[in-house]
Amino acid sequence: TRFDTYVKDSLHLYWDAGYKPSYPGAGTTVLDISPKGHNGILTNGVKFSSANLGAFLFTNGVKDYIISPSFGNLTGNYSLEVWFNCFDTGFRSLIGGDGGVRRILYSGTRLLSQMGGSYYYGSGLNLNSWYQTIITRNKSTGEANFYINSELIRNELSGNLDDWVITNFYAGVFSGADASYWYSGLISIIRVYEKELSLSEIKSNYNHAKARYGLT
Repeated sequence: TRFDTYVKDSLHLYWDAGYKPSYPGAGTTVLDISPKGHNGILTNGVKFSSANLGAFLFTNGVKDYIISPSFGNLTGNYSLEVWFNCFDTGFRSLIGGDGGVRRILYSGTRLLSQMGGSYYYGSGLNLNSWYQTIITRNKSTGEANFYINSELIRNELSGNLDDWVITNFYAGVFSGADASYWYSGLISIIRVYEKELSLSEIKSNYNHAKARYGLT
């Protein structure tokens, strides 16, 4: 697997548990590969798994999570990308920000975005399986697109997502140590872009990592 063929421009945050310049396999800091320096702090015992070249292991009931303070604001177009493998059903937060309303959750066999509006997308997702999910926002048109494994699953022409005006960015929970919807499973890659990714860019990101997860 190559680590240098992803879309690089307009990155706001990029963590990869399997890429040693981001995480060496030990320690409590994941380094941001983007120019922004939004490093993450592994909190309450987030573990490292060597599966699929490397992933962060979250255990429901432990209240473990990763936090990036001083995340900054996303007030224009943006895209959010997460590679994940969930272990159990229920509401499980993949990523989120302050206030609890800006989050992506695994919910049963679907995904749920709550960032200004609530949108279920995807169906028939399996536990213990790897997926790439991407959400894109176009502020001027109010359009939001939802992708799973580079395929467009849902389009909302009037479902504009909120600005992300937050201080803290989280993985494994949506809003800090006293929140709920703790994640149980693996998360390996998180990318945040300050632009709306095109379909070709989404497929490029998918193709660059799919072999790592046994996807086609």
